[in-house]
Amino acid sequence: MQWERRHAQAVYRLLEASTRQEPLPPFDALFEALPGTILEGGEPLEEVVKKLQGLPMSSCYAFAELALDIECQT
Repeated sequence: MQWERRHAQAVYRLLEASTRQEPLPPFDALFEALPGTILEGGEPLEEVVKKLQGLPMSSCYAFAELALDIECQT
């Protein structure tokens, strides 16, 4: 969870530096309000879990493939 929080903070800083008109809510409040159901690649968590369960490989290898797939979509 610590790495996800750090990643979210990096994205938040980029948004803060953008030319947005309206201010962002404080990071902690925004982060805690996120439901955690969407992954980096934009896919819903449920769909990714179904994809993972359908892979005909060992669970460790399938998980590694899934992680690479998510990272490549961002």
